[in-house]
Amino acid sequence: MNGGFWDNLPKPFFTLAPMADVTDAVFRQVIAEIAKPNVFFTEFTSADGLSHVKGREKLLINFRYSELERPIVAQIFGSRPENIHKAAALCKDLGFDGVDINMGCPDKKVEKQGAGAALIKTPKLALEIIDAALEGCAPLPVSVKTRLGYNEVDLAWLEMLMNTRIAALTVHLRTRKEMSKVGAHWELAGELRKKFPQRAPSEKIPSRTTAELLAPPSDEARSPVSPRLGTLSERARNGGISHSLLIANGDVEDMRDAREKAEKYNLDGIMLGRAIFGNPWLFLQGEKSPERSRGAGKPPWPEVFATMIHHSNLFEKEFTGIKSFAVMRKFFGAYLSGHPRATELKIKLMTCDNAHDVEKLILGI
Repeated sequence: MNGGFWDNLPKPFFTLAPMADVTDAVFRQVIAEIAKPNVFFTEFTSADGLSHVKGREKLLINFRYSELERPIVAQIFGSRPENIHKAAALCKDLGFDGVDINMGCPDKKVEKQGAGAALIKTPKLALEIIDAALEGCAPLPVSVKTRLGYNEVDLAWLEMLMNTRIAALTVHLRTRKEMSKVGAHWELAGELRKKFPQRAPSEKIPSRTTAELLAPPSDEARSPVSPRLGTLSERARNGGISHSLLIANGDVEDMRDAREKAEKYNLDGIMLGRAIFGNPWLFLQGEKSPERSRGAGKPPWPEVFATMIHHSNLFEKEFTGIKSFAVMRKFFGAYLSGHPRATELKIKLMTCDNAHDVEKLILGI
């Protein structure tokens, strides 16, 4: 297994979740200029689309990035190994630091293709996809983002992934069935860590064959702690060391919460997602600013407004003729959260069609 940059990260490390039409190249640049996470991911992108000339032309917008964002990982999804191979090779050619495969997206259109969370139900295909990605982007590291299971917690699925040659596994602590209707199951994070002990950076692990990885777990290896975790294989029960770094994701409020969870559950890393909305200062908390390390969050409003203007200008510069400026509107409400005139200002900003209008409105506050 090639850990690549993953092996050089501090422990614990903190990553920013890939979110469609949110963590685009512009918002990532804004974040990187203020305070970077340890790892950035692109928006997830169809491997099938990337494998065709016309589709690639439209989708390459998702793969724009700046040197400031490194390490930067390209996230792809798909269910055809041959196209995963092509897309992974393209990611390597584009200079990414790694490739991540989405095996947890619950979107119906994605699942209809047999991709995303649907792969939880087809473990053999999932292994073929991982192998195709590893071969396509070698020697870059490959990682996977998935969920606890499909309809219920499925430790056999997670164990299979942890014993492949991927460098890191991010587990969203909900099942596909649960979507986001329930809170993330952080009560299971510690149990996952016990079942998948940390790997020493220098430790060499023998490769597992597909047959070994797909072998059904022993009935005798049921979890003595939580029946929700289902069954374990003998090697996991006996303390077998996993290949992959373990990252957990779901309902992380801020950096203080992330650090507490990483320490409490002895995790290699934490992925933060929705906490970044309107808060590109998220990863600054607890690092450069003492007052923000106490959970203060956003800076004074003049700095927030200046960042909104900067974000709008960058979006217009980068995406004019490619993306509608209306995409920016989802950010305005998040930036203004907590402001005494938030509702009034948000309504006015919804009428702005360009960065000039945004700047004029904000400077008039």
